[in-house]
Amino acid sequence: MLGKLFESLYYKVFVSIALTRSETIVYIEYFDRNKVVQNFEKKFETTVFNDKIAQYIKQHTNQTPLHYIALLDPSVSQGAVPTCDAKQMRYYTDMSFNKTVCYQNRWAYYTSMSTLEELQNVYKELGVDFIFSPFVLLAQIYKEKLTMQMVAVVLVEDNFLSLGVFDKEELLFAQHLDMEYSSDNDELVIDDEDELNFDLDGGIDLDEVDALDELGDLEDFGDIEDLDAMEEIEEFDEVIETPTKDKKLFDDMPNASKEEGFSEDYQRFLLIKSAVHQFYNDDKYESKFIEHLYIADSVGVSDDLKRYLEEEMFLNPVIRKVDLMQEICDLSKGELK
Repeated sequence: MLGKLFESLYYKVFVSIALTRSETIVYIEYFDRNKVVQNFEKKFETTVFNDKIAQYIKQHTNQTPLHYIALLDPSVSQGAVPTCDAKQMRYYTDMSFNKTVCYQNRWAYYTSMSTLEELQNVYKELGVDFIFSPFVLLAQIYKEKLTMQMVAVVLVEDNFLSLGVFDKEELLFAQHLDMEYSSDNDELVIDDEDELNFDLDGGIDLDEVDALDELGDLEDFGDIEDLDAMEEIEEFDEVIETPTKDKKLFDDMPNASKEEGFSEDYQRFLLIKSAVHQFYNDDKYESKFIEHLYIADSVGVSDDLKRYLEEEMFLNPVIRKVDLMQEICDLSKGELK
């Protein structure tokens, strides 16, 4: 009853935050009675959370007690696995230092626990309600397409690609791919002698996250303020450095170097090609021929990416332009329903 009274007196303010290689993007939406009243977007030329960003957000959140802050998970060490069973997860990747959440009792996504702890410290003065996985974002964007048979979906961010292969909503394979890593490593290029084998047989609410063997049906990595209430985490092999006083989460990342003839869209193509190659050839995964490829483009890729995929992988991708910040905001609204 009190909540309904507050909703009649105040706007809801939704804040969405995402990091690129060189910027922090903040999108803010004022929402009232199921409609958007105002929205704002501002880019800060830093990946370091600082007082300038904090003050910009506070000038909006101080207007109402009904404000919600969501962050797109910036962790390099994240992904998804095709099971919700804790024992089976270990078959796909080492889960020792990850927080893992089951999605709709079908598959699970995970992220680095050390990153979550850093985020707790960095955004402590604001309080982050939700931390969303890009794989959950993909499931929202392509919820209708995932009901089809053998679909690969890709989210293109400035710094990452997230790829998932689904067969009638069941996740078969997923990878979170780092653009910075690909620009410094030639190993992503698949040798001509090792072509793809097509001959096949066939915003977490952290205070609600259970232990790994008690995974719930959750869809976000939120309420980061309650991390301290969790059971003591097993000691890491590597010491987590305490964030500096300027609240630096990640070093400012330089723009990817563009060598002659090696564009960013070619890097993206190589990452997709490498991931599909692993899906087809790694015995851990139930490999089937990918029939459809859908790409959610949040950065503005060129026609070259489509051409590379068509000519070299014989895929016919459908590329859809998406507003990443709006998608994060919509996920936050969904969590409150």
